[in-house]
Amino acid sequence: MLVELKNGETFNGTLTNCDQFMNMNLEDVTCTSRDGTRFWKMDKVYIRGYTLKYIRILDEIINKVKEEQKKSRSKPQQQGNSNNNSNTNNSNTSSQRSRSNSSGRGSGMRGTNDNRSSSGRGKISFSFLY
Repeated sequence: MLVELKNGETFNGTLTNCDQFMNMNLEDVTCTSRDGTRFWKMDKVYIRGYTLKYIRILDEIINKVKEEQKKSRSKPQQQGNSNNNSNTNNSNTSSQRSRSNSSGRGSGMRGTNDNRSSSGRGKISFSFLY
């Protein structure tokens, strides 16, 4: 993958790690100066996410990730407790039901979305597709 920094330097290498802040570890890296006249070969590089200008990833890799996401979404998800003791499972389930049916502290009008004002905040989820 190719990474260009805000200062104009570019790094071309293999991505080995990336976190939620886009901090990256690259291996087998070729670094190019901002004017393109100097090159450095490095074994490993750590790049801070806030210094990134843009990232270029091969289409092959993006397509592979899309396929893996489709496969993982199509697999049935297992639910429940893996404990095979039926008495334990039944007692947990009945106590969970009784708790969910009771109107306890904080239940209020949150999340009803019926155009009335409410003090609760809605839950937003994001899904990123490449």
